[in-house]
Amino acid sequence: MFASLPSVAFEIGTRALAAFQEKNPGIRVRLLEEQNELLIERVVNREVDFGIGTLPRPVEEVQFQPLFQDELVVVFRRNHAFAKRRTVAWKDVAAEPLVLLPPPSSVRQLAEIGLTVAGAPKAPAFEVISLNAMRMTGLRYAKLGEPRPLRTIGIIARADRQLSAAASAFIRCLVQEKPAAVA
Repeated sequence: MFASLPSVAFEIGTRALAAFQEKNPGIRVRLLEEQNELLIERVVNREVDFGIGTLPRPVEEVQFQPLFQDELVVVFRRNHAFAKRRTVAWKDVAAEPLVLLPPPSSVRQLAEIGLTVAGAPKAPAFEVISLNAMRMTGLRYAKLGEPRPLRTIGIIARADRQLSAAASAFIRCLVQEKPAAVA
């Protein structure tokens, strides 16, 4: 059993699960979608074999194996003024009603840092539990300006515990499915 950030579970997690099951049809895998702090807690408490998330600060009991850089983007309707831009400034984002995840989310933390550094801190107009609901058709996205909102996604595992052969094989599938590096 492993835990993953919801955004990662939806993207590479499902592709890695499919690849793993194809190679290992007899092994059952259980995936828990968790916000980052709870994910780390589950690893520390040995409730999961490993987690896929970020490690914003050192945690003595765990080790972190970076997989890729994930970049936060701004999402909007196809007919929005942002649709003509490749990059959107944080101050322009702050002028719009925001839809963000709850405060413990690493995505929320990145957004709040970007808005604050740009001198435009702002509370969201709406909070949602999962951004997967926003993956509907008709939406576009653009990169955000400086500061670039990046987070390092990786494998979080207990430092004092060797992963099982099945967990190690699943991590190899994750490595094969990880996205290309952020340019």
